[in-house]
Amino acid sequence: MEPGVELKHITFQAGGRTILKDISLSADRGCFAGVLGANGAGKTTLLKCINGIHACSGEVRVWGRNIRDCTEKEVARLVSLMNQNTNLEFDFTCRQVVEFGRYPYWKKGFWGEKGDERIVVQAMRDTGVLEFADVLVTRISGGERQRVLFAKTLAQDSRVVLLDEPTANLDLRYQRQLFQFGQRLACEGKTVLAAVHDLNIALRYCDTFFLLHEGELLAQGTAGEVMSPEHMRQAYGLNTQLYRNPVHHGLELAVLE
Repeated sequence: MEPGVELKHITFQAGGRTILKDISLSADRGCFAGVLGANGAGKTTLLKCINGIHACSGEVRVWGRNIRDCTEKEVARLVSLMNQNTNLEFDFTCRQVVEFGRYPYWKKGFWGEKGDERIVVQAMRDTGVLEFADVLVTRISGGERQRVLFAKTLAQDSRVVLLDEPTANLDLRYQRQLFQFGQRLACEGKTVLAAVHDLNIALRYCDTFFLLHEGELLAQGTAGEVMSPEHMRQAYGLNTQLYRNPVHHGLELAVLE
């Protein structure tokens, strides 16, 4: 079985700078991968290369298909991206924003297939935003907009789900809920990649890790393989140690003095 996502020698340049340099990686179907790295390491750019927003050299394959050979709608059925930017300036209702997640399946007219409404309502219910479905998205808080955008991502029902710093505006309750949904999507066989700053959240919920440093892939694999003291020192300039949390018994990362 081919990986959910496979990158071969990806390089991306912009403004005379090399943002990503010769990155090759693969993420299995059914995995929840954390994409790690300091600010400016290239996490967001990597996700945008996977779904074709950024044209890069090398090869991007999703579910065995080269995205260069796919139409826009075919790519959208394969890959969805939840951006970290929640600024929505148009006066759409929250329901309308989530409905746009069904765009890849529309054939004629503005609204799509039979059953789309059920999918939209379920996505909004799952993310706790159904109560303000008819409220303008410009009238709700940043955290609520984040949840609306996640509902849109769920409604898109793609095989690969990309989350770019998805918990930036969320309180603890919804951070936990979003990452639990990430695990659920992986259990359903989807490939989920999340760019994450909070390494302990990544440790709690992700099963695979990719560590970027200055546009290059520094490490990939399990927590122990990726978050070694040497890798953390190189990527973040910090002395760290993995340890077993005595309460939930999962791995956590401590920053040492």
